[in-house]
Amino acid sequence: MGDIVKSIKQKIEGGATTDDYDLVEMLLDASEKVKTQKLLLVAHSQGNFYANAFYDIVVAPSDDGVGVSPDSLGVYSVATPANRVGGGGRHLTSETDKVIAGVAGSVPFYRIMPPNTRIELGDGDDVLGHNFSNVYLKYRGAEIVRDIEETLGRLTTPGAQSASTPFDKGDATSICIRPPKLTMRHK
Repeated sequence: MGDIVKSIKQKIEGGATTDDYDLVEMLLDASEKVKTQKLLLVAHSQGNFYANAFYDIVVAPSDDGVGVSPDSLGVYSVATPANRVGGGGRHLTSETDKVIAGVAGSVPFYRIMPPNTRIELGDGDDVLGHNFSNVYLKYRGAEIVRDIEETLGRLTTPGAQSASTPFDKGDATSICIRPPKLTMRHK
């Protein structure tokens, strides 16, 4: 129930906010663990709000003008209740997904990305047509993999990060994600 309330709040606000506990934890984890030159976030359902907010925060230049190159970070959205995909990425949402096209699409004063496929559900499938593995991957797995490969192919390797950046990981060829500032409330 808490996730549903949080999803509605995120939908009304246009996504996860920078003080959202889960988003801060995702940014903190990424700042410590991401050691790659290209990064693709694959999001499903409510995770799309987080992926979009993550993208926006990470590519935004900070006070010192440093941010991750938007060309090295991508978002691919599945079953998205959001009205956009971070960085202009691709999405896949079925018009038979009752959670997204049904419930999320009916919230007044807010538009979602239009469904762009139709998945005919079979016996024993998730009756809501929303499950990532048992609906989207089952019926559109090849398309999802193709879209992900295509998106990864468009990402470019960032230029070397300056060794003077305060969050340098010691690898000038990796994406350096700035750790979030932790508030007392978050701690």
